[in-house]
Amino acid sequence: MLNIAHKVIHVAVGVVRNAKGEVLIAKRQAGQHLAGFWEFPGGKVEQGECVTTALARELREELGIEVSEAQPLITIPYDYPEKRVLLDVHEVTQYSDSPVSGEGQSIRWVSQSDLRDYTFPPANAPIVTAVQLPAVFCISGEFEGFAALRDRCGSLQSQGITHIQLRAPHLEPAEYLQVYRRLSGEIEGVSLFANTDWQHPNVSQVEQMPRYIHLSSRVLRAGYKPVAGGVISAACHDVEELKLAEHAGAHFVFFSPVKPTSSHPNTPGVGWEALRDFCAVAKVPVYALGGLSELDISQARQCGAQGIAAISALWGRIQ
Repeated sequence: MLNIAHKVIHVAVGVVRNAKGEVLIAKRQAGQHLAGFWEFPGGKVEQGECVTTALARELREELGIEVSEAQPLITIPYDYPEKRVLLDVHEVTQYSDSPVSGEGQSIRWVSQSDLRDYTFPPANAPIVTAVQLPAVFCISGEFEGFAALRDRCGSLQSQGITHIQLRAPHLEPAEYLQVYRRLSGEIEGVSLFANTDWQHPNVSQVEQMPRYIHLSSRVLRAGYKPVAGGVISAACHDVEELKLAEHAGAHFVFFSPVKPTSSHPNTPGVGWEALRDFCAVAKVPVYALGGLSELDISQARQCGAQGIAAISALWGRIQ
């Protein structure tokens, strides 16, 4: 059990990419905590030092690069048995010079898709997820027939959308699964998430879901957990549901409603500060949802979110 007297060690972490989109990782050296594990470069934030200053200093010392621009990616609170850390992760969007090992550590450029082949400290797992996720996530709206659904998804893909959640509450479970599997086979290069918000969910239905699974807040509160091995997202409206999602093994979550939505115009949004507070305690990436568009990405990121998810602003623009 963690001694509550342990103070939080604040760590600035950088996600550095090259022109190929590969991500730089470094191997922890002998004598360090979790020696031999791979990690994202960075180091401790000194007392009175701001995170961006600490990040620039650490990457200069470790890699010999000068950071000129970085933006927040994710903040991760994590308790090890022997210490408590807060990882303040930024995506380095501009830097000069080529990274070299400045402290004798092994460094390596790795493609996003190969990151899970490396062993990282447990606290780094959400960083790997965040690196692999986009800033924009589409949730499907209404559609008339399979052809219209397929065409809309194809149009979104051509516009750079790589992650879509198939939400179709009007379909019965068996029909939904049939549509989902057919669509999965006809659109390549898209991570298509199956929504588990059935009228009468049960364990067998959840376990039959494919690799990409979305758990509604109702399914979370009912205590259902998908089988291991899939990529799991979950819908959350408060910290209680966040804890349920993390217990269910969710890799990332949606937090809503940030703003009023067209489907529920009389329901007030919780606002940006509520999003900030939610992200501060989340141990997984968070998408802001509810009345948002791509114009809100920057503000969502400043609050600690991965980006935005939307129905109307994305699905509605495809005719």
